[in-house]
Amino acid sequence: MVFCVAYIAVVVSSRLAGLDPRIEEAALDLGATPTQAFVRVLLPQLLPGIVAGSLLAFVLSMDDFLIAYFTLGVGRSTLPVAIYSTIRTGVTPELNALSVVLLVASATIAGLAEYIRNWGDRPESMQPAEFFGI
Repeated sequence: MVFCVAYIAVVVSSRLAGLDPRIEEAALDLGATPTQAFVRVLLPQLLPGIVAGSLLAFVLSMDDFLIAYFTLGVGRSTLPVAIYSTIRTGVTPELNALSVVLLVASATIAGLAEYIRNWGDRPESMQPAEFFGI
């Protein structure tokens, strides 16, 4: 999931970089609430990027699954193949718990990476070298 979210983030962020922020400000000036401005102005402009990123992520995840499935050794199983085998017989509570753990772990890692990436944008007084006394 983290692998695919990166592709979606790149496509959507490039679409977001090309948007004019004055359009959303105009919607707010004309009486729209922030939620209405997002849903009626920003989301329709981001939708092509979201769809394109999602399709790209789907194709890449299918490719990764097929590679894992067809290169599987005898008596061995990867996590995607084990999940696929479990889903074919029915979704179990263990599979639901595994999904939640994977989602939380992926979101935590992505949030930590974003925090570290934004650390360089802080003022000089908050730079890591000075913070750690280097």
